[in-house]
Amino acid sequence: MICQLTWDGPTDEAGRGIRVLNGFSNVRIDIRGLTPNGAFEMRNTNLTGFSSPVIIVTSADGNGRFFVAKDQTSIRPDQYSAGTYSTTVRDLSSGRTVNCTSFKILTPTPTPTPTPTPTPTPTPTPTPTPLPTPLVCSPGHQEVRPNQSASFHAIGGDGFYVWSAPGANQNFGSGQNFTTSYPNNFNNQTQFFNVEVRSAGKVAFCSVTVREDQQFQSLSVDKTVRNLSNNSGESNTVIAREGDRVEFFIRVGLNGSGTINNLRVIDTLPSGLTYVSGSTRLNNSFRSDNTLFGENLGNYSTGQTLNLRFEATVNFGSNYFGTVTLQNDVRAESSNTNTATDSAFVNVQRINPIVDDPRLTVQKLGRNITRGENTELSSISARPNDTIEFIIRVRSTSNVTVNNVRINDVLPSGLTYISQTTSLNNNVIGDGIVGSGINIGSLSPFGEAIIKFSARLNAESYFSVGTTSVINRVEVRADNVGLSIAELPISVTKGNNLVPASTVPTGAGTLVASIIASAILAFVLVRYRNTFFSKRRQILAFGNAQRNDTDKFNFA
Repeated sequence: MICQLTWDGPTDEAGRGIRVLNGFSNVRIDIRGLTPNGAFEMRNTNLTGFSSPVIIVTSADGNGRFFVAKDQTSIRPDQYSAGTYSTTVRDLSSGRTVNCTSFKILTPTPTPTPTPTPTPTPTPTPTPTPLPTPLVCSPGHQEVRPNQSASFHAIGGDGFYVWSAPGANQNFGSGQNFTTSYPNNFNNQTQFFNVEVRSAGKVAFCSVTVREDQQFQSLSVDKTVRNLSNNSGESNTVIAREGDRVEFFIRVGLNGSGTINNLRVIDTLPSGLTYVSGSTRLNNSFRSDNTLFGENLGNYSTGQTLNLRFEATVNFGSNYFGTVTLQNDVRAESSNTNTATDSAFVNVQRINPIVDDPRLTVQKLGRNITRGENTELSSISARPNDTIEFIIRVRSTSNVTVNNVRINDVLPSGLTYISQTTSLNNNVIGDGIVGSGINIGSLSPFGEAIIKFSARLNAESYFSVGTTSVINRVEVRADNVGLSIAELPISVTKGNNLVPASTVPTGAGTLVASIIASAILAFVLVRYRNTFFSKRRQILAFGNAQRNDTDKFNFA
């Protein structure tokens, strides 16, 4: 007969569970080896002796087992007092007695009357203090046949682990992994055993059922988690913040002999975690998103372990301050085995509970489609008849949701909106952005919306020769947010620009042309000069001849 009490936390330095008066019991009770359907007594004794033992009489199920999940019972102050307790179970049919793990009960701390406090000034977020990592032995329970290997794995220690397995062929071991088996000397009786692992002053337990059946199958499951955002190691519990991405690991042990039929693995994500679509893998091969939500995985031979993993994100906007624990449960079952369960935990820390005011920023960009521009620009150059695509980026810069975000774009004169070109985050929506405006709904904390639309410049006859400058403006409003404006300058050029003198081309080709032109000009000037002086000499010679002829007839 075995009695296994396990806590998800917290525990004290000796590994005992801690409970609080008036609170729910955080213990998981699993008692095996009782007389089937027989009555038994559970006696909780306060070791300080200040109160009478609390005696609970109940009965086992048809398999001789009694199981109570955590948070199913409360710690009543009329029955219990604060102190350290020991638990003893006595089978009233057989008279057998077994001791369970001890635990502590604390008096709840009175809640002080809250007093009004001024609005706190935001301070830098402190680095969270890591919570103590519990020592975990997995799988928590498994079934084997005589001389069949039973393997165990431990996490949460300091790297040095010591194992103890009373009644096994190998009673002791060390290291993070431990494998043993049990002899065939039980006279065809089913036996139950505990396996203990110790590390860093902590202790954890696993249990083993040894059956004589020649053909039996059973399932075991072990679940762990790690924080991908801060690259933490794999553990039963991790610390995370809103927006972090975590990865869960599920190891399903297929134990016994023969075939396990119609295997299903059902994972239940708590509120506060969102599954990442397409992240499920089985033995490192991607599987459909239904793999972990009840899909029939088929039949598997025993003697192997299936490794499943998937990712989830920690939601924003939770209504809590400080730290809250999110419990992720998994259940493995089939048509011819037991049902195995396990859990992993995400402690979400919300360090700064100050509620922010809604805030928005808006950016206006564009690109010339006619020119084939691919880059979003903060100013546009274009010619008449060009098509321009406008891009509006609206972003929340606060940690609260911004509601009723309304956008109105004011096109300048000379631009005409092209119908059915408006899109929101690449999804086409109705027209109206350049008219009465559009309402894009809400923006999540630090979320962004991208709105695009196109317009065409008017024909050349509309513009004057030269460059015309216009401004495109967008206006954004939201609930409890002031008006935000962004502008995009557009330069429209009509006609050819005059080439300035500084742009006249020079070079070897133009130098040769200049030399030839100068030579021709010099030749013309020389020819003109020679002709001028030749004519002058002829005129002077004719004049002298005339004078000589006159002298011949001069009789004075």
